[in-house]
Amino acid sequence: MSQNFWHWLKINFKVTSLLLFINVAIYLITYLFSAFLFAGNDSVSLSLLGAQILPGSQYPFSDFIFQPWRFITSSFLHGGLIHLLFNMWALNSLGFYIEKFYGGKKLFLIYIFTAITSAIASFVVAFIGLVQNNSMAEGVIASVGASGSIFGFVGVLLGNKYLKNKTYESELNLNANSLWMFVGINIFLGFSFNFMGTGIYVNNWAHLGGLLGGIILGAILNTVNSFDVSKFKKFLEITFFYLAVILFLLAFFADIIFIIINFINF
Repeated sequence: MSQNFWHWLKINFKVTSLLLFINVAIYLITYLFSAFLFAGNDSVSLSLLGAQILPGSQYPFSDFIFQPWRFITSSFLHGGLIHLLFNMWALNSLGFYIEKFYGGKKLFLIYIFTAITSAIASFVVAFIGLVQNNSMAEGVIASVGASGSIFGFVGVLLGNKYLKNKTYESELNLNANSLWMFVGINIFLGFSFNFMGTGIYVNNWAHLGGLLGGIILGAILNTVNSFDVSKFKKFLEITFFYLAVILFLLAFFADIIFIIINFINF
């Protein structure tokens, strides 16, 4: 019975499903924190649970700016139900497609790596803005969402199409025009929402950072149907996968410790 279960799990387990589950579970935890502990204050609950706090935020949130685990945990948090549903729809659509061609391990690596490049882009642009604003902090600037990694998925496909040497692998069956349209529409809507002052802030720099990180990976990573891959390349890819897993576990471990400490002090 046990052997049959593990055999079934090995065949049917999908990393995309795991990522969807983690995102939804953390959203529910965030909702409970906000509703029952912080009187509906989403900024406090998101900040406590691992949102990326950007340069320009006021004290006490400014103390969280340089906490490195937030560069990963923020990619599993969402600011509302619509935000979550849109990102989960995109993750479901792109994730299973990429997992089919790259495998679950590389999908997870792509998600974590592009979450980091997304957060780095957000941090750099916010820091430049703070300097231009004469270091005047105002409110709290938090960045959350899986969209940086979703743009990373798009970047992987574009990087594979335009930059990857495909001597030893077949072309992916994809419509590059639709991917560019996805990028263009989302970036345009993001800047439009921000410019019109709708109260909805879309972090386009996170999207572009994730996209760039994905393009880099798309130019490097091999698909599962590649042949004649060097042993060094295989070693490199599996090493980066385990590094991604370690960073993921360390990030959430650090965040749990942070939560416990703050509750004790609270």
